[in-house]
Amino acid sequence: MARFEKKKNNFFPRRPVQLRPVMIGSFFGMLLLLFIIFTISSSSSKDSSKIQNDVTIPQINNNIILHDRRIATTTTTNNNNDKRNTTARTYKVPNFESGGIVIFFHMPKTGGTSFRVSAKKNEEQLEIHSNDRTPMPELKDEILQWSKNTTILGGEKIKLVELHWRLDSLVKMHEDLTVWRKNAKENNIPFFVFTVVRDPVETYLSFYNYFCVKLHKERQVDCNPPWTVDHMISISPDNPQTRWLCHATGAVLVNNETTLPPPIEEDLYCSNVMDIIKTHFNWIGSKHRIKDTLAVFLEMGIHIHNARENPNRVSGKISVSEMDDNSIEIIRTKLKKDQELFDWAVSTFTLEKFEISPSLVRQIVTDGIFPVKKQK
Repeated sequence: MARFEKKKNNFFPRRPVQLRPVMIGSFFGMLLLLFIIFTISSSSSKDSSKIQNDVTIPQINNNIILHDRRIATTTTTNNNNDKRNTTARTYKVPNFESGGIVIFFHMPKTGGTSFRVSAKKNEEQLEIHSNDRTPMPELKDEILQWSKNTTILGGEKIKLVELHWRLDSLVKMHEDLTVWRKNAKENNIPFFVFTVVRDPVETYLSFYNYFCVKLHKERQVDCNPPWTVDHMISISPDNPQTRWLCHATGAVLVNNETTLPPPIEEDLYCSNVMDIIKTHFNWIGSKHRIKDTLAVFLEMGIHIHNARENPNRVSGKISVSEMDDNSIEIIRTKLKKDQELFDWAVSTFTLEKFEISPSLVRQIVTDGIFPVKKQK
């Protein structure tokens, strides 16, 4: 048995313990194993943060609300038995009477063309730019310069930028929007980003009727009849509105030689699209309440008529009346993300929360974007 000596209230062995070669080898083997595991884990983490074409998924800081919001503080009562949450949330819109920048993400088939036609009638107040006429890189550089140039507030027209065809998607423009808004805020330049959404089933139908039926009749695409509900379901990608915001390609229908893209829920690049939407949009209107959007613009000092004109109307289209309950149910299963977006937008962006009086709606000059159905 080993003997020990007592020194200064501590016990020390007379001879130091000798490490055997086997122990040393096991120790370094364990270190090597841990290094390999760490390397593999780091590599997997990097791979998961990228998607096709080596595009990095945008990261969102949920603790920062980039657009200006006025949020009331939570108030409590002296009555300990009253545990109701009396938090009230309201939003403010900027004043554009001296100029500013408005970014319009013109989602297809949601009434955006009618809005554009209406906006063009206000040439005295609006200077309209579009990526349809200006390439995206050049247009983005112009917006960047505007966001840093306070001279645009010197009585110049409001810069209204419509992003519609051949654009960078909202997800891809996350960093651009962040920089523009930061610059605009530092220079006290009003900056406003908005879009308009539509009932998901109506949008799904409208995408097919326009991008298949209408464009085929105009000989721009090959989307041969018969045009039926089954045909629509077979060639139409899921969640066209969310897909457009994520990839700017929601209008792409498949042909007989291709297959539908994976569901948007399985697309890593779109995994945080709702966070990006909630970060950047100051307002999301809905087609069935378009006057609310026009009232918001009126509150900001921008006058836009409620115009009837819509050059993209489709004849010979499929209607909801042609769909049975089973078809509608199948379609709804393909629209879960769009439904989430629509429900959130309709409940969040209301005149009440923006402290805008409903009386403003009655002040809108009405040509009638959408024909009012006569009561029987």
